Amino acid sequence: SAFEIQYPILTLSIPPIHAHNPTIAVGEQLDSLVMRFVPPLNGVLVSHGQSYFLVDEERTGSRARGSALIDGDGAFATSKVAVECCVWRPRVGMKLRGAISLEAPSHVSVLVHETFNASIPSSHMGKEWHWVHRSEHDEEEVDGSGGVAGYWERKETGERLGSHVEFVVIGLTILANVGGGGGHTLALCGSLLDRPFS
Repeated sequence: SAFEIQYPILTLSIPPIHAHNPTIAVGEQLDSLVMRFVPPLNGVLVSHGQSYFLVDEERTGSRARGSALIDGDGAFATSKVAVECCVWRPRVGMKLRGAISLEAPSHVSVLVHETFNASIPSSHMGKEWHWVHRSEHDEEEVDGSGGVAGYWERKETGERLGSHVEFVVIGLTILANVGGGGGHTLALCGSLLDRPFS
């Protein structure tokens, strides 16, 4: 499975307004990262649980009390925090399954776990598949989304690709600052080929 539980130690800042209850600041920062790619986790933060403040003895000395340190001229304290996280971390070579959300001559878009985007380019569909273009006058229902009307079909049997597909992850792309939200989004590239890396 691409889901895993991690227990990272993160350095987070505590604004002065939350100095008396730094747990609120940690919760707010972690909440803002949910469903975003978080580089220290090397995956998408799906949820977070308990967090624990750690004393950084290297920076504060062995007699330190408290859980945060104000360093230099800044008003924000920093603290090392251990947190329990559920992370979605797909890897290249992993097999995933998802629902097809769009078929086009150039690619097939897939939604994994009804949440994560993947794209299978036509070059990775395999020789047994080909694109069938439908005209507006075909008896079959035309794609009402404004996309290209057509579908992928198995050459030998005429069987359509279907509503779900299993694919191999061949690439991961981290898109920075998507939608101006300040976070990162993970996009997958997949393949239906038996040997996608050869």
